[in-house]
Amino acid sequence: MLFKLSLRNAKRSMKDYLIYMLTMAGIVAFMFAFDSLIFTDIVQNMWETAMVMAVMIGFVTFFIVLIVAWLINYMVHFMLEKRSREFGTYLLLGMKKKTVSRLYMRENMILGAIALFFGVLAGVALKQVIMTIFYHLFSQDYHIQMGDFHWCLLMTAGCFALCFLLALRHNRKIFKKMTIADFIDMEKESEAVETGREKWKQILFPASLCYFIFFFYLMYRADYNTAGVILTSVLFIAAIYLFYHGLAAWLVCYIRRGGRLVYRSDGLFLLRQLSSKIRTMRFTMGTLTILFTVALLGGTVAMMFAGYQKEAINSAIPFDLMMTSKAPEDRFNAELDFLKKEGVKTKNLRIYEIYHDSGRQMNDYLYTHVANLGSSYTDENGKPDRKAIEADTYNYYDYDTYMSLSDYNALRKMLGYEPVSMKNSEYLLHIKQRVLGNIADDFLHRTLSVSGEKLSFTGAYTEAFSLNGINGADYVIVVADRICRNLTPYYAVAAADLVNPPQEDLQDKLEAFYYHQRGLLTEMDAEKLETELENRKATPEEKRALAQTKNMEDQPNGSDQIMTLGRYNVAVKDNITANMLSMVSAITFPLAYIALIFVCVALTILAVQQLSDSSRYRYRYDVLRKMGVSDKGLTKIVHRQLSLYYLVPMAVSLFLSAFIGIFAGERFTFYTGAAASSLSYFTISALVFMGIYLLYFIATYQGFKRNVEEVFIRLE
Repeated sequence: MLFKLSLRNAKRSMKDYLIYMLTMAGIVAFMFAFDSLIFTDIVQNMWETAMVMAVMIGFVTFFIVLIVAWLINYMVHFMLEKRSREFGTYLLLGMKKKTVSRLYMRENMILGAIALFFGVLAGVALKQVIMTIFYHLFSQDYHIQMGDFHWCLLMTAGCFALCFLLALRHNRKIFKKMTIADFIDMEKESEAVETGREKWKQILFPASLCYFIFFFYLMYRADYNTAGVILTSVLFIAAIYLFYHGLAAWLVCYIRRGGRLVYRSDGLFLLRQLSSKIRTMRFTMGTLTILFTVALLGGTVAMMFAGYQKEAINSAIPFDLMMTSKAPEDRFNAELDFLKKEGVKTKNLRIYEIYHDSGRQMNDYLYTHVANLGSSYTDENGKPDRKAIEADTYNYYDYDTYMSLSDYNALRKMLGYEPVSMKNSEYLLHIKQRVLGNIADDFLHRTLSVSGEKLSFTGAYTEAFSLNGINGADYVIVVADRICRNLTPYYAVAAADLVNPPQEDLQDKLEAFYYHQRGLLTEMDAEKLETELENRKATPEEKRALAQTKNMEDQPNGSDQIMTLGRYNVAVKDNITANMLSMVSAITFPLAYIALIFVCVALTILAVQQLSDSSRYRYRYDVLRKMGVSDKGLTKIVHRQLSLYYLVPMAVSLFLSAFIGIFAGERFTFYTGAAASSLSYFTISALVFMGIYLLYFIATYQGFKRNVEEVFIRLE
């Protein structure tokens, strides 16, 4: 009997809270699809990426479990309030409280099981889409797989069950404390709001806005310390909640003093509805705004990394294969023979030298003028801090780097760039676009003294040219071949295109051969040997010998920060691209995952609240209709009411996340030199967010209007 009653009630709840059920099924689908990334062949074949992906998805899943548990708890409690009189009636009829509690918990478990079942079915389909996208990033074909996914199913079901366990356990405690009178009065208590003291509470509205502005000022001033960041962030979250307290009080005061909007056609009705709703949902509104803001920022960061990954790779390694050697006379014969044995065919091979003239004029200028290096290499007088510069091994070489014009044009031809020409008495600069913007015109157009000759500036080029330590770090100065004969060869470089795509492990094989040929250890070899020496307590002499043979020396790679591709002694572009894509995907996919979940959770609460009000406040629409408002007029009022309700948290979250997101994008561009504007990252994220927002709004509007029309039909 109780099971049949549970099924009937669950069926009724599915109809009343369809958006909630669809969202829960959607969350399960997202969980299943994104969890499946951990078990893909590509990720499993890259142990480091698999570990990072697993950690990131696990970290994100932790927050998703908490937020989904909060959603379930909110909805279970919300439905409890709506049905409190029903449960009170059960108790009056003689049911035990424990029985009623078990009945309600069983209903929610049935709803959860239905959401899990349909969510997994949708997740299997969504998995194919996400897998296709994921494999496409690695230029591989994905064939639809419907087979073994038990581990993914177990992980998804476990997380979803944990969400329900956390939520239902809390509501079960509420049941134990409730009496018949509590159940009867519960709905009325939920409608009651605290009134009075609005005059001083409305001060919170402008005060919170002022703090937001102050927070953005501190953020853009870029003067940070750990304690300050924590304090300002906590106050920022508190200001979001206080904003809604102040807004509700301000709206009440505005209505009381008869503001201009009150006397417009439906102004009084809409303003009172909005103020009442905000007062009853102040905490929820604040929480939803935080969720929206986090979702927008998560999407923005995902767009940053996703948009920059290929650009960074192409800029750092524009050729299919590149090798460098500290010995300028090195022709890489052993490595080329090794490639032939591996069946790798090269074309357009160019072996050349990078030169120096023992000068540091360009390096010293960049150390003190490149913006993202700050003042780390500048002394109190604004001059280069020679001690700090000599200790640096990450940014620039010890001397300015030069390249011959013939080598430069040969490389440009390989990359499909137009060749350049210049006189023997001229020089040109190939430099990163970001760094070029930090160079003053008078320094850029200066006359350069090279090997006793005066050279005039003829132009600057900024195409992708491997300026991350291979063809110079951040820049290379190009001079005539005649001038290079008098310069000192610095190191050798080989650049080549490959006839066919390389095998997946060519980078590792060629790198190991390269280092072993020179009596050095690869990073993996060095780690194994270090572990062995630690286990048997190696002598200081053995440790010094290891330090001389392991390839752990620091290499200059330019001034890019946040996301860099350093100087590779051996670089197979396709292999490095796959490795970097896998690492970036381990960040972007979980960020997109959590952003989608947060948006759906927050919008579900907005939608359910409004759909519930459409029935609870039916008498208000009936009064408007009796006052002569037409059906068309009521439709407009419904549309405006929902628009205002949806607009408030959306507008606040867009306002907050825009400043933070654009700042983050600007910093990302500033430190990495990404080509996209800082605004573009946030714009794309906001458009996706607003698209989902619009879908929920349309669904809510149609359901709200249908409920209102059904009420009028019953009244007639």
